Amino acid sequence: MAAWWSKLEEKAPDPSNVGNSRIIRLVYWLAIIFISCLILLVGFLPNSVNLKVGEIATEDVFYEGVNTQYISDIATNQAKNDAALQVEQIYRLDDRVLQSLNGDVINIFSSIITVQSASGMEDDAARIAFLQDSLGITLTDDALKIALDTTESNLMLWQELLQNILNDGLKNGVTADNLQHAKDAMLAAIEKLTVSSKCKELLTAVYNSLDIQPNMVYDLLATNEERDKVMAEVQPVQITVKQGEKLLSKGSAVTEQELEKLQKLGLYADTNRLLPFLGLLIFVIGLYGLLIAYLKAFYPKVSKQVSNVILIGLLFILFLILAKIFCLLQTSIKTPYAPLIGYIIPTSVFSMLFAVLFNNQIAVWATITMGLFLAVMSSGQFIYPLLGLIGGFAGIYKVSKVSQRGQLMMAGLSVAVANIITIVAWGFMWQQSSEMILFGILVGLLNGILSSILTIGILPFLESAFHITTVIRLLELANSNHPLLKQLMMEAPGTYYHSVLVGNLAEMAADAVGANSLLVRVASYFHDIGKVKRPIFFIENQKGENPHDKLQPTLSTLIITSHVKDGVEILKANHFPREVIDIVEQHHGSGILSFFYNKALSMEGNSIDEKNFRYPGPKPQTKEAAIVMLADSVQAAVQSMKNPAKGAVDGKVREIIKAKFESGQLMECDLTFRDLNTIAQAFCMVLAGVQHSRIVYPAAGKQGEKNKNAVTVEQPIESLSWASGEDGLLSGSADDMQADQHESAHTETSGDQPNHNK
Repeated sequence: MAAWWSKLEEKAPDPSNVGNSRIIRLVYWLAIIFISCLILLVGFLPNSVNLKVGEIATEDVFYEGVNTQYISDIATNQAKNDAALQVEQIYRLDDRVLQSLNGDVINIFSSIITVQSASGMEDDAARIAFLQDSLGITLTDDALKIALDTTESNLMLWQELLQNILNDGLKNGVTADNLQHAKDAMLAAIEKLTVSSKCKELLTAVYNSLDIQPNMVYDLLATNEERDKVMAEVQPVQITVKQGEKLLSKGSAVTEQELEKLQKLGLYADTNRLLPFLGLLIFVIGLYGLLIAYLKAFYPKVSKQVSNVILIGLLFILFLILAKIFCLLQTSIKTPYAPLIGYIIPTSVFSMLFAVLFNNQIAVWATITMGLFLAVMSSGQFIYPLLGLIGGFAGIYKVSKVSQRGQLMMAGLSVAVANIITIVAWGFMWQQSSEMILFGILVGLLNGILSSILTIGILPFLESAFHITTVIRLLELANSNHPLLKQLMMEAPGTYYHSVLVGNLAEMAADAVGANSLLVRVASYFHDIGKVKRPIFFIENQKGENPHDKLQPTLSTLIITSHVKDGVEILKANHFPREVIDIVEQHHGSGILSFFYNKALSMEGNSIDEKNFRYPGPKPQTKEAAIVMLADSVQAAVQSMKNPAKGAVDGKVREIIKAKFESGQLMECDLTFRDLNTIAQAFCMVLAGVQHSRIVYPAAGKQGEKNKNAVTVEQPIESLSWASGEDGLLSGSADDMQADQHESAHTETSGDQPNHNK
């Protein structure tokens, strides 16, 4: 079974990688609500009525359910239609009307100017007749004569005056209803011009010849869009139905509204039998809505993760299925002890699962929600939700102190005790028989035992399927008897010792800044697990010759940096939590192995690419990953100090942290400057009692300008200088130690340049 589940886990995609869009989460929540309603509706269907509109009711029909509401489609549609009728017709401005009028005016005056300039016609009557034919419109002879006798410049001026009047009169739009009023206004504007009477006469004649049409056109499409918009804004009309309300009166004809009410309440024969009670739907939506709002307000990271939504829905649905089964058994079995079946409903199982998989606060909220669901399924019998709430709260309290899976059995016993107390108190209150109370005690005890068994059995599958790192899982990994830790201790004892010390430092720092200290401790224990593949290549595990003395710097770099990838592969193969693997992958960031880089420079010159001597990253993405990085570097540096006096240790710790920050290794996590100072204080507190002998930390060598800022322990703390060499990063960790040929010394974990003399 375990092997099958492991294969399934490897093939199954990580639910946390599902796109966390709001739409996807909404779809899942809607599916959860729908499935929950289906489960609650089983065995919950009322009697139905088979009548049509206009038929006579043969008896009075009353509503026997609890007060509820439904959305009336008829009333809503009527409200939408009423709102649509209030929308006035929409008109749009047709620019083509004014453009056409301006074109006509231009053509008229252009024709006049053309006729004026025509030669060979000196007779006025002939010129007037020719102009009349050229215009294509009918003007009086007086107007034509005025046009022919006017200079071209005046004609152009008069043309502009007429165009301005047309533009002013039509620019705001003219409908068919106010067209005549607009025409009269434009004629009046001509009369008000401060020009000669001949000009007015000509302009009036030309204006009267124009075919002026309305330029405001009824826009059917825009009107319909506005009506649709208004209709969409109409809120659905809700109808409230109270318990005992008369739905149909005997001897009266059924109306359309009454028929709709029967359908919405699930009392009509042709109604969708899956949702007979709208009230139940509202109830379910309300409970889940409150849960969603609670998660969004107080635990946004939980609410935004699709895998968490799926897990929450799965737990609720499993609870509803089990609870419904017991409720159906209770109603189907004809025995005086049938009510005791409801005592077995395992509410506390899911309360404890919520507490372990998420946290106590979410578990309490989920337990209340499950209790309310149970109240609906038990037809309002108060004892079952009460028993579920008290037993669930007892389980939550107990698992909050669990440090290993075996203690979940003790949590089950606490649930059993809470159940027994509740059952006895309830029996005394309602004067139940002694036999009923005794059997109730046995069932309550059975409930607690089953709660432990089911919780212990279900939890590992949910942890693996949803990639959740629970406290219990981390505590198991932190056990020194873990096979990987034993392997590390046997094959790479120096690395094991270093990892334990890093864990102590990191855990204290994590507690100080509010990070997950247990996660940090576990990740510290396994951060160098990849070294078990080639332990002899790391100086803390060497007892004699250093193999790096015979290797090229590039090959040594490849071997050293590969321990991160090897560690990730080992942890994945052993199904470690994603959070631990991420920290192991990020604990070196993109730091440079400065010793091998400088060695390569001395051998091949400046043609060396610095990127080939860096860890692949990524940089720490979380507080926990950054703390492990800093603890790793600090432990290695202090271990290498010749004289670890308190002042020197404190200075070295702050030097390393500052250097990590300046090198950009902490830029992608959410540590603040205050956090860095707090971490430094925590490190110094842990290191204050470390007095055992260490490898001598060498003084700065003579590797040119790159080593001039290196720090020795003999220097006063005030004189510490911060390197900013060409490589731009610091040597970053104890892993620069591995290649220091025949010199039992570590590289400076906080300095930007190596401190080796070769």
